[in-house]
Amino acid sequence: MKKKTIIWLIVLVALCSAVSAGIWVYNLEIAKDNNSLFIGETLEVKSDTGNSVGRNTVLTFVSNYEDGFSDTREVIAPVYMYGWQRDRMESAYPSWQMDEFSPLRVVFNRSERGRSSQHYVLGEKDGYVAVYYKDSGVLKEVTSTPVASLNDDERKSVISGKEIDGDTHLYLCLQDLES
Repeated sequence: MKKKTIIWLIVLVALCSAVSAGIWVYNLEIAKDNNSLFIGETLEVKSDTGNSVGRNTVLTFVSNYEDGFSDTREVIAPVYMYGWQRDRMESAYPSWQMDEFSPLRVVFNRSERGRSSQHYVLGEKDGYVAVYYKDSGVLKEVTSTPVASLNDDERKSVISGKEIDGDTHLYLCLQDLES
């Protein structure tokens, strides 16, 4: 009885090994026919789109404001734009200036009148440090930092409405308050 079990176990292991090897060989053949080939540690991607928008193209829109700040928005190119050349992209966005065009990246710039939304006021809401938009007074976010945990100077600054310009400066100020 033990011999039969051992023989069946050996047959089962051999069968599983054969199936695994077959799947591995099949996948290797598929990879050879694919447009992407691994060469060492790098991936070489063959593209048939030339110098046009494709599935890897990132569209970058930069709005430059009179106050010196800019807002940047990036999106992956939608499918309907695949194959578009430079002139087609320029005509699709007539109010934007195209600064860069490649199959991987298209950058548009535009000057905006007025101030950016990157002007903030630190304040207090429900006992926590809060961030408000300076021009509108609308609440942007409430942090997890209790006002009571701040030292006296920081607490006075927050309660009196500390003004901050720029997203980077806001991030650094909030980081300082948390530590």
